Amino acid sequence: MNKRGMNFKDWLYQLVAFLIAWSIVSSLMGLVDDFYGTLTRLYLTAWLCAGMAVMLMKNIKFPYPQVDRVDVIGAFKTLWWATFWPRYLIRK
Repeated sequence: MNKRGMNFKDWLYQLVAFLIAWSIVSSLMGLVDDFYGTLTRLYLTAWLCAGMAVMLMKNIKFPYPQVDRVDVIGAFKTLWWATFWPRYLIRK
C-alpha cells in the first residue's frame, strides 16, 4: 500500500478478490449441503464473519490481498486466518 492510503481502485481490487474467494468457498460448502442435507454453508458463513470481526477488533496482523491486482490467493489466506479466530481470544 502506498503512503497516501488506499484509493477506490485498490479497495475495489480487494473487494473483488474477497468476493471471488468467498463465492468459491460458499459454492463448495453448498455442494456439501446438497449431498448430505446439512447446514454447513450457514455455519461457515457465521464462523468466518465472526472470525473477521475478531481479527479486526483485536488488531491481528493478518495477510491482506494485494492492492495492485485482484489477489484471490491473498483473500483465501485471509479467510484461512479467520477460520482459527478462537485462538486469537486467548491471552498470551
